[in-house]
Amino acid sequence: MKLNRVEERLIDEFMRRYESNKQKQPFDSSSLVAGSPMYYYCKACGAFITALPETHFTPAPRYCDDCERLKTEALLDEALRRVKA
Repeated sequence: MKLNRVEERLIDEFMRRYESNKQKQPFDSSSLVAGSPMYYYCKACGAFITALPETHFTPAPRYCDDCERLKTEALLDEALRRVKA
């Protein structure tokens, strides 16, 4: 896949984010006491997105803003392919 300089930079930033977040241990919301906030992490890079009250009704975001941009520009699959290679 031939990418321009900006797209390559976005993918390089994703790869750095992915490696950095891979070393962090996320909160396990299921192990917390009742009433604790629920912690949500990006499905692609693992970055912390938000903590919402246990009683929230709106869907939690699946991707952080940076990964959402990659998804919008159709680069997320390429970024994930490179990081898993």
